[in-house]
Amino acid sequence: MSFWDATRFANWLNNGQGSASTETGSYTLGSVTNPVNSSVTRNGGANWVVASENEWYKAAYYDPTKNSGAGGYWLHATQSDTLGQNNPFTDTNGANYNDGDFAVFTGSDDGALPVGTYVNAQSFYGTFDQGGNLFEWNEAIVSGPSRGRRGGSWDFNESGLRSSGRFGRVAAGGSYDLGFRAASLAPIPEPSTYGAAMGVMALGVVMMRRRKVRGTL
Repeated sequence: MSFWDATRFANWLNNGQGSASTETGSYTLGSVTNPVNSSVTRNGGANWVVASENEWYKAAYYDPTKNSGAGGYWLHATQSDTLGQNNPFTDTNGANYNDGDFAVFTGSDDGALPVGTYVNAQSFYGTFDQGGNLFEWNEAIVSGPSRGRRGGSWDFNESGLRSSGRFGRVAAGGSYDLGFRAASLAPIPEPSTYGAAMGVMALGVVMMRRRKVRGTL
């Protein structure tokens, strides 16, 4: 899953899915062989995007109730500064990462778990799996041809899941442990209009939805 794949998916969502174009919409795409990251730009009026680094980071780690209501950031995306072992049944601060014992739950030493497996380990804004499972692309230009990725993965140790863990990868490349998170920039209705049961949470004008895609679109 390259950064190009992620932006094309966002374009497809933005354009209504189905047979909609993947080449225009939320992003203007340059040549996929062009290593210059500025050849991919978010357009004004976009409704679906690959999360910016700030959008991703705040949804994962920020908690406005911390510090007696002054707000602050957790070290992990589970409203915690520590992580338990990756047992989704017992750990309220668990995540699918390499703690040396995850084979018990995946059946092997190679694989992501279904989205939302850690049902008790969400961020303040209700997002799941921003720590562990798969690294996720964000829009940040880290260096040279590299775009940002955050959150760690099933085969990475705890340090990669921390809020301080910032990584990059060549935008045209991909990896078996790398996916992305799509963000909707559409206005969020008042709670009375959509019901508390909806599986989305507001973050300013950002609504994060978990999208983990493995392979190539």
